[in-house]
Amino acid sequence: MVDIIPDPSVHMAIMNEINAAQMLLLASEFKGEADKVLIVKKAEAEAESKFLGGVGVAR
Repeated sequence: MVDIIPDPSVHMAIMNEINAAQMLLLASEFKGEADKVLIVKKAEAEAESKFLGGVGVAR
């Protein structure tokens, strides 16, 4: 059996594709977390606004 060794440029291209795929996966995870934080903060701000509006009406 003979080991087949690809050209170094082919090997680097494959490694670059693998790294790019890993970075895209990581970026999508970070974007999901950021979107989650934005949704939570928006909901908290809306709840605070409604609470303060209710306090103003009660006075």
